Amino acid sequence: MDLDTYAEWARLELAWLDNLLRREGVEALRQSYHRLGDSGIRRILRDHAGDIRDYLTTQKNRRGPLLRRFAVGLERHGFLLAASYQARCGATLLELACRYGMSAGSGQARSSLLVQASATAQELHDDFPTLWPFHEDPPSANDDDCPEG
Repeated sequence: MDLDTYAEWARLELAWLDNLLRREGVEALRQSYHRLGDSGIRRILRDHAGDIRDYLTTQKNRRGPLLRRFAVGLERHGFLLAASYQARCGATLLELACRYGMSAGSGQARSSLLVQASATAQELHDDFPTLWPFHEDPPSANDDDCPEG
């Protein structure tokens, strides 16, 4: 499969996750995000990296039992926010790699791939996904000492 196929799949995955988050309630997620803060979400990303990986690599119709490991409310919201962030980071990288035509299998010169990778990295750095998954009204976290990206 080419990367564009993966990027398209990632867009569908993000739409599914966005729908799931919205069913949790944006206001409830906002309150949980505010309570956890950036450092709390990053702690979940670190401490539950395996759970997040399992969740994102499991078929959607089989994710329920993995999500039920986390209690309703703050713990569940934190996990979902972290999983969404992880997915959005991967999807953003795939999208940019496709935009810049990155492909090691295309027989292009290594120097050309290096330039494409550099452009991809710079754009990713400039527009890295935020921990808050929605475009509207990002909450003010209780600790903004942890930089994005």
